[in-house]
Amino acid sequence: MLTGRRFLPLLSAAALLAGCSLLYPFELPEEDAGDAADADTTGGDDGGETDVPPTCGNGTVDPGEACDTAIAPGACDPGCGSTGTERCVACTSLECDPPSENCNGADDDCDGETDEGYPCAAGSDVACTTPCGVTGVAECSATCEAPSRAACASTAEACNGCDDTRDGSTDEGCACRDGWAVEHPLAPGPESLFSIAAAPDGHAFAVGSGGVILHWDGARWTREVPPGAYNLRWVDALREDFAVAVGSNGSVVWRRGASWTYDDSSGTSQPLFGVSIVDENDVWASGANGTVIHWDGASWLPSATGTTRHLYRILATTDDVFAVGTGGTVLHFDGTSWTRISDASVTSEIETAWVVDADHLWVAGTDGFLASWERTTATWTVETLTTSETLYSLWGSSTNDIWAGGGWNGGILLHYDGTTWTEDRTAPSVDRKGYLALSGTAANDVYGSLHDGGIVHYDGTSWRPMEGAVTASLRAVWGVSGQDVFVAGATASPDGRPSTALLRYDGTRWTLASWQEGFKAEDVWAAARDDVYLVGGDQNIRRWDGASWTTSPVGLFIDIDLFGVWGVPGDEIFIVGGQDETITDGLPRAFHGTFGSWTPLLPPDLPDVDLLDVAGTNADDIMAVGSDGTILLRAGADGLAEIDSGTTETLRSVWVDVSGDAFAVGDNGIIVHWDGTGWLSMTTGSDPWYGFRLNAVWGASADNVFAAGESSTLLHWDGTDWTPVVVDALADLTDVWGTSANNVFVVANDRSGIILHRCGSAWSP
Repeated sequence: MLTGRRFLPLLSAAALLAGCSLLYPFELPEEDAGDAADADTTGGDDGGETDVPPTCGNGTVDPGEACDTAIAPGACDPGCGSTGTERCVACTSLECDPPSENCNGADDDCDGETDEGYPCAAGSDVACTTPCGVTGVAECSATCEAPSRAACASTAEACNGCDDTRDGSTDEGCACRDGWAVEHPLAPGPESLFSIAAAPDGHAFAVGSGGVILHWDGARWTREVPPGAYNLRWVDALREDFAVAVGSNGSVVWRRGASWTYDDSSGTSQPLFGVSIVDENDVWASGANGTVIHWDGASWLPSATGTTRHLYRILATTDDVFAVGTGGTVLHFDGTSWTRISDASVTSEIETAWVVDADHLWVAGTDGFLASWERTTATWTVETLTTSETLYSLWGSSTNDIWAGGGWNGGILLHYDGTTWTEDRTAPSVDRKGYLALSGTAANDVYGSLHDGGIVHYDGTSWRPMEGAVTASLRAVWGVSGQDVFVAGATASPDGRPSTALLRYDGTRWTLASWQEGFKAEDVWAAARDDVYLVGGDQNIRRWDGASWTTSPVGLFIDIDLFGVWGVPGDEIFIVGGQDETITDGLPRAFHGTFGSWTPLLPPDLPDVDLLDVAGTNADDIMAVGSDGTILLRAGADGLAEIDSGTTETLRSVWVDVSGDAFAVGDNGIIVHWDGTGWLSMTTGSDPWYGFRLNAVWGASADNVFAAGESSTLLHWDGTDWTPVVVDALADLTDVWGTSANNVFVVANDRSGIILHRCGSAWSP
């Protein structure tokens, strides 16, 4: 039975739960929201209850919390395909942390990169270096290890005597695989270039003997396929896809689009010497015996000139046509008939003309003749020049910017500034004869073609040989790999100004790496792609770093000419040379050291001996050869000792094999062989090369050696016999070098820069 004392608390609680009060035994009015909030937050001393705020880290996600830091994190998706880990931030937000990067070919850590921190991404294609030394591609391993050199293969085959694509075949598709390929990296060939035409769109064309056609695409000159072996005498171009050239027997060839086609509708068999384009439906050509024909867009029609003189050049504008030729002939066509406008002052053979504007015409020809005609007064003014060279070409951008070029005995280049004609002697000495044609599009875009196939360009400041059209005699070849072969060539103008061309072969094509005036190269040696050395003509050695030249004299010696250079990469460089024959004081002609720091190698007393070549296998095992059969070996740190060669013939080249064998070659076909104990002659009077000068020797091994010399002489030693090798080069061969028995280069002193190249894995010399 409940007593009254125990019942009161229960009743009070029941009353409270029922919303009643013991003091107010009736239903109280409801509190508004604001009052309720105040009651929950302020509390009081009357014993009422308050809400407890959430506690972060208590292992429970309380109301108002997004997570709890004490709860073990779970797996989550970071948004890049990997599995991340949840992270609770102050119980207010739940974030997903991506995992660390793993080697799996995926972007685990969601940073946009794959397998970073490893050498490569698993399964990806990686650039690498093949066993041939070229850049290739291979797959990254499953453990993110870079592919080995042995696993690397190129996507394309180079012509370097190596299987770049790793398909079991070497140098497929290369001309040098099937025989000694004749390459012309400097100029397109020995043909003379008679004409050049620059179009306003930046393209240009040059034509010459044998139907040669060259195209300038803005980067280099390349040979195009002609429609026949016609001797093309002149070319004009409107743009890349429209040009016309004319030549022997009334030949006309068109370039409409990307190729050349022959046009047999000229209506004449006379040689055509000149052509001029006004537009696609208005083209004029001139030729022998007064021939002029006109293309009207549909056909060629003859135009009666009233003369039988040869008309060498024709110039057409929208209003006028001029033709010039022999006997001082200058004709003008007014749209109806031809009239001779030259007077008694014009007596020379007129080879060329240039229309300056509607009222002014310049003509030039034999014996340095140069004159201008003014239409308004119908008068001629003959210039007084000091040259007797024949002027073959005129071109100008304005009345005060006109060029004239020509010559046969060295060549001449003249410039007119509106007042005076002056000779420009800054043009490179790339031709022994002179300029046959000039063309351009602006004062800073002028082209000149030369007799021997070279082309030079004027940029408004200076003249420079153009890529793919340089003429020079190649002197030496050396390389560091099948992708880094260097050839040095030299030329000199009749007044003695020398120039040097440095070419580089990258395994696919040759490029003109550098052209240097004032220096004539004799030999080249390379330690690396950007570490190339040249000597020749003076006491300086020149170093090419891939961008510029640095010169270092070997010492304060006068009348020292350096002829040979060879070195050990990362170690010493050796240089040899000669001195004026009148000097007998025994000045050193051999030096060693590093670039910029040279020490003489003192030979025995050999006052009349020139040292012409040096080679070896290491810094302590070198040989130098020279005149009078001289052969010197290194003796001590700074000395050379003579060894009997068994001959008094001049020795011009030496090659030393790691086996200890050595070969030296020289005048009158002399070949001597060092077998480790002495030098033995390998030449007899019955040998077919006897009497020919041998300029160079190089070998892949002691039983695979090549010797090159004058009159296209190329010999091969197979360990038993020397055998002549037939090559298609009517020139003296000056040097030979290779990367292996499967990749050999021979250079010639032909002005077009002939290089003979043999590659492939299965061939015999």
